[in-house]
Amino acid sequence: MTHSKTERSLKPVQKTSNKLPIHSNKKNNKFSKKNIKKNSAYYLKTYCKEPWFENILSYLPLSDRNNLIICSKTFKLYHLEKMNNIKKILYSKFNIKEGKTIEDKINEFKNKYSEEELNKNYLDFQMSKGTVKAIELLNDEEYSNIFNQKNLDNDIKDNYIIYRCLCYLINKREIAEIKSDKLFWIKFCEFFNEKSNGKKGDFLNEISKTFNFDDKTCLLLDKLVYDIKEKIIPSYYCKICTSTGLLSFLIKDALDYNGVLAINKKTQISRIYHNLEFAKNIMEKVNHYIKFLTKL
Repeated sequence: MTHSKTERSLKPVQKTSNKLPIHSNKKNNKFSKKNIKKNSAYYLKTYCKEPWFENILSYLPLSDRNNLIICSKTFKLYHLEKMNNIKKILYSKFNIKEGKTIEDKINEFKNKYSEEELNKNYLDFQMSKGTVKAIELLNDEEYSNIFNQKNLDNDIKDNYIIYRCLCYLINKREIAEIKSDKLFWIKFCEFFNEKSNGKKGDFLNEISKTFNFDDKTCLLLDKLVYDIKEKIIPSYYCKICTSTGLLSFLIKDALDYNGVLAINKKTQISRIYHNLEFAKNIMEKVNHYIKFLTKL
């Protein structure tokens, strides 16, 4: 597998007006709700023509893209919080201490490992023996019946995160980012039951061969599990819901493989190094964007 190409260098931000465009309603001169998407698109097109800006926004949840933009202060505070959260997640992921940078971590790897090891091709994703057995059990009606229920057995947020991770890995971001857990579960089960044709374990075994481990998916998963990384273990989820516990074997394998969980021996050195380079690229864009926001 080859590494993704480094994105082109960032261009300087063009100086723009301090005021955001507000499309008003001719009758009452107030912001029209019908124009929410129009206003957001207008702002991005007119004021943020640089490709790095659109790239950064792509890491925000789909539901956040068309947020109501009323004034520069609202826009500024909202996106500053999002950008600082990305910085916090990336620094925590690579255990970067205060005063250090991702560049320092990259240099540390260069000094510790050979060029050949840092650029070695990725091995294919493979499930562990324990995961294979756990997934097979999901073919049994005893464990698969949960996908016919309106709610999970234990209706807590941690329970749903495992299924949201799966949605990201199989390119179902539109389902993964449904805010309501109840609505998410309904949409997930509709998709899962239709595609699996009764054999949940066989479907998961087959679809795991096409998991999406690209950079963007990796960052989205980082954000999703940031606060509960230590809980992504089958023993924790089996206590909540047996079926979720069985699926968590597969999710943990996947998150170990692409370096989303605490980096360990299960993650290839070349993948960790590539993730660092990608994080450096993202941090450049994030810092660029923060500078832009402070000028609003």
